Amino acid sequence: MAELAYRKAKGKAREGLKAQQRKAAAPYGDFAVKPGLVNKHIRNAGRAISTSLDASDMPHASTSYVGTRYSGGPRRIFGLDELVGKDSPYGFEIRKWDGCTPTPILDTKQRVIGICAGRPDDASWGKTEGDAAAAMGDAREKCHFSKGAESHRRGLFPALAIGASFGGGQQVPGNLINGAINSAILCSLLSNVAFVRIAGFASGVFATWAPHLYSYYVDHLGPLFKHYPDLRRNFVNSVFACATFNFGPHTCCFDHVDFGNLPFGWCAITALGNFNPIFGGHLVLWDLKIVIEFPPGSTILIPSGAIRHSNIAIRRGETRYSFTQYTAGGLFRWVDHGYQTETSYRRGWKKDRKFAEDLANQQRWIRGVGMFSTLAELETISRQ
Repeated sequence: MAELAYRKAKGKAREGLKAQQRKAAAPYGDFAVKPGLVNKHIRNAGRAISTSLDASDMPHASTSYVGTRYSGGPRRIFGLDELVGKDSPYGFEIRKWDGCTPTPILDTKQRVIGICAGRPDDASWGKTEGDAAAAMGDAREKCHFSKGAESHRRGLFPALAIGASFGGGQQVPGNLINGAINSAILCSLLSNVAFVRIAGFASGVFATWAPHLYSYYVDHLGPLFKHYPDLRRNFVNSVFACATFNFGPHTCCFDHVDFGNLPFGWCAITALGNFNPIFGGHLVLWDLKIVIEFPPGSTILIPSGAIRHSNIAIRRGETRYSFTQYTAGGLFRWVDHGYQTETSYRRGWKKDRKFAEDLANQQRWIRGVGMFSTLAELETISRQ
């Protein structure tokens, strides 16, 4: 039964992918948010995870395009008992999650700042996640990893990123470079039906739970990719500009912030592999003092450019991979500043123009946080 459902879903995914590829002039991010779908998600959502965080207070650079640099906590992975329980000096709260039920994460103003999205209500999804994990395990054996790719600020596991980015010394937006062998392997993963489905699901969840923020991505990235036709889109069914494959086989991140990402934007994280989510692999949100069970095959979206996060260690003999999608804040700035460098953008400015830019930066953060939807707003959309 599951195998038959998977074959049908696979055929549909391929047909949909080919149809989208044929539409060379199709608008970027043409996912339409349907009120009925929003209603279904709201109606079936689990009890929201309320936090003590006011999203307005999340750390960000003065421009509001990127987060603030964070050197990170100890370069180590914590066990569950170290962060949760009466004997823990940290006193984190654990949240049980079945990996299926959509569960919003709320700030003090009842804004949805993240979503434990889960997975599609589809009998074939187990096959999809299994195929994705197997593909990553196979790719791990074939890729060539530099020391920097195997040991980095996020953890001690090999990781490779692919897609369009801007930052880290780049003069203009461009495609990340991985070398001939690694590029071929990563492109193979991007064309894998399992990852096409995972990417599309995450993007659809983004559009459903944060429609204003999703539109902000479309309004910026659509013109960007049109202006630079050589920029590579990882997936035609996803709004995110970049992706990272964390090859594990024990992908558990250190406490870190992805400060290069848009700080009020969302990052989609999909856990894969064979591990027991009751004992390990949890998502740790340090600023919120929350630990969330994170089963394999499930997806969670958070503002990774502003909130510290990590994972609980998994047990010996288990495997965990992860697949993430995100967008560099520099891409949004490049579009806003007329597709030019900061030097060119600021050339000839007088004092009053600098003052106006500072004010615009402050307003950008206010507007950015304002794009997080409240549950009440989403319920209104669902009734339309």
